[in-house]
Amino acid sequence: MTTENNGLPHKKKKRAKYILNIDKIPQLTELEKEKIKEVSKRYVFRTNDYYLSLINWDDPDDPIRRLIIPHEEELIEWGKLDASDEEAVQLKEESSTNTPQPYYCL
Repeated sequence: MTTENNGLPHKKKKRAKYILNIDKIPQLTELEKEKIKEVSKRYVFRTNDYYLSLINWDDPDDPIRRLIIPHEEELIEWGKLDASDEEAVQLKEESSTNTPQPYYCL
C-alpha cells in the first residue's frame, strides 16, 4: 500500500486480464467449448477475468453468463436488414394504386 499526495492510503489498481480464447475458461465443459468455437469463428470473443468472476457457473441461465459467453444460437440467421419493412410498404403502395396519380405542373 502506498500513499498519495494527500496522505491517504492508496491501493494499487489491479489490471484486468483479458481472455480471447474460449479454451482459457476452465468452467466450461469440452462440449460447450466446441459449440462456442463455431460462434467465435464468426464473431470475435473477448472478456476479462473480472466479468468471468461475476458469473454463477452453477446456473446455465446466469444473466452475466448469457451476456458474455457466446451461444450457438447466434449462428442462426433470423430477421432482416430492413427492420422497418420499408420495402414491403413501398410495394404495397405501388400495387394499390391502379389509377393514375395526378401530375401537377408549376
